[in-house]
Amino acid sequence: MKSKMNKRFGKKQWWMALCLCVCFLAGCEEAELTPDPVPGINGMLPFNLGSAMSSQSKVRVILFSAPTEAGNKSFRYNKLFTGLSGFNVPLYPGEYNDVYTVIDEEEDLSSVAGWSSFAAVKISRNLPAVNATKQRYYEYKNIHAPNDGTGKILYNGADISKTGLRSSVYTMARVFLSFDLNPVLDGVSLRFREAELSNVPGFGYLYPKAYDGTGYVKKTIPLGTSTVTGGLYKFETQLLVPEYLLAAANNRRMTLTVRADRYRGAVKEGSSEYTVNVGNDIVAGNTSRDVNRNKVYTFKFTGVTGLGQQVDDWQVKAAVEAWDERTVESEIGDAYGFFLQTEKIDDFKAYRMPRYVSFKATGPGKVWVDKPRELNREDTVARNDFVCDVVWDDDSHRSGQLALKLGNWRTGVGFSVRIKLRANNIEKTLVVNCAGARFASRYLDAMSWAEGMGYTNEANTGFNNGISQDAMIRLYSQGDEYRGCAGYYEGTANDPLTGRGCWRMSTIREGLFYMRLKGGQYLSHKLWASEIMWSNKAYTASGNGHIPTGDLHHPGDPYYPPAYRNSLLKVLCVQDDKLEKYYQVEVNRADHSGEVNFVEAQRICQNLTEGGKTGWRLPTVAEGGYALLKAGREGIPNNFNAALYWLANGQAAGLTQPGGTTPPGGVANVRCVRNRW
Repeated sequence: MKSKMNKRFGKKQWWMALCLCVCFLAGCEEAELTPDPVPGINGMLPFNLGSAMSSQSKVRVILFSAPTEAGNKSFRYNKLFTGLSGFNVPLYPGEYNDVYTVIDEEEDLSSVAGWSSFAAVKISRNLPAVNATKQRYYEYKNIHAPNDGTGKILYNGADISKTGLRSSVYTMARVFLSFDLNPVLDGVSLRFREAELSNVPGFGYLYPKAYDGTGYVKKTIPLGTSTVTGGLYKFETQLLVPEYLLAAANNRRMTLTVRADRYRGAVKEGSSEYTVNVGNDIVAGNTSRDVNRNKVYTFKFTGVTGLGQQVDDWQVKAAVEAWDERTVESEIGDAYGFFLQTEKIDDFKAYRMPRYVSFKATGPGKVWVDKPRELNREDTVARNDFVCDVVWDDDSHRSGQLALKLGNWRTGVGFSVRIKLRANNIEKTLVVNCAGARFASRYLDAMSWAEGMGYTNEANTGFNNGISQDAMIRLYSQGDEYRGCAGYYEGTANDPLTGRGCWRMSTIREGLFYMRLKGGQYLSHKLWASEIMWSNKAYTASGNGHIPTGDLHHPGDPYYPPAYRNSLLKVLCVQDDKLEKYYQVEVNRADHSGEVNFVEAQRICQNLTEGGKTGWRLPTVAEGGYALLKAGREGIPNNFNAALYWLANGQAAGLTQPGGTTPPGGVANVRCVRNRW
């Protein structure tokens, strides 16, 4: 795709090719932009809706716009886009565009042709849902294309022509329940059985509107007693519900009822229920009883002071609010949000280089990132099992990327971790399901450690405790030839999953797992391992005729004795993420404070020290294009805000000229690069 994009941006066309990537949970998919104006509209500015969700087959786009942000928007068009590779949506240049999208619409909306028919569109008929995994309705208000020749597209005050649109406004609300309390009170044990959310509207509206329907529904959530651990009842879940704006004189609202059986010993004494209201007035200072879109109602139950309303046969009676230390949190306002590129990664196997997951908060709050933890436990995961580093876009800590890698002592078998992130009182969880090792179909012949790793022979000597692992990789990475696992492939050399560049040397644990899996004579084999040691040595995986049972987490010194790196041993390759062509390029964190000439740009990079790192320089044409087009991914910062940046050849590159051009006035901004390894 990169070659197509370079070719495309290199031509002068009547339209401006600006890619606005709207990420639906699983991230963005690049799609080539082609002119696709609505008939009768000239000079439209296209942007792209991209998606990696294979379930999406069509997107309905309804657009209103006006010359001013506060003006009454006029209906412009209603268009159905089909296909999975992306959707080219025209914007009105010089105006403020309100874009409404409906993914795989539940009913035919082709008749919407103005404000009244649009306001009557009913949505969210399949809600409430427990642990819903996707949001089907999106709105983007006041996307502004100034049409001033700069190529900017503004959203919420930020130029997204280069960075892309990374968040959206939910047209529904979330109700989050969290229990962490002692279920025993005065000798009575409360066995929580279910929660019920009632008075839920049977549908919502695409545009905010009071609910005047009568088709209310309820949702029952099983709670169960198996979650009592260490004497505490722990449980958490969330539901998506339609926005609930109360019509005039309507006193109905949503209620949450929690039900429990009461036991004294093994004898059931009856049942109890606790009921609380769901709405904005649960927050201090708010008087509205509405349940608004893009808002999370979080109920954290940390204690109980009474046995609640005692009932028999699960019949609902008067509301009882007898919870102690009940805290309620909520984020309010369309401008506040929190985007996480994906909430789940399957088949994770990145070991050599991180796999990146981007996040961004819109609003005043910083993003908080928890340590990786076991999926169903609170135990933190050690760095030599799983690595999660945070690469911030800037010092505001409102956006960045998670850099995720496997640690050497947890490779070989599958496991799962979770990472919680929080911003503006919105909490999201990323679950990473790490894959067990996929081994090569055969050993590589006996060779030195450096050759097996794909390094030049100098890597067999010269390493000691004074040189970092990163520095060694940078010094000894492979030259023009493919050696060892770096040259191994299955199928064809260019296969993106099993081709050249997709394999690495096995770790100690993976080598031992493989020999134990094969059994027999394999139990006496000795293999190189990727873990390095000082004094010109590296570790090996050695069976010694027997390999212990269990998970082989630190199996003991006899099973990984060191050997001199110039020794000749067999090599086992393991599948890994394929290395990008310019994966080694690291970009400094922010634009320079202003535009400068070429000589000054060279001086800025030569003198730059950032994060304790030196060796910065101006990028080549290929590196500059890679950084611009990969912004927000693969460790590249997501904050390229200038039109042009200096290249090492004396030209300047931008999103619309990634191949370089002569900058007007002989000045441009500066972003420096260095070799990451």
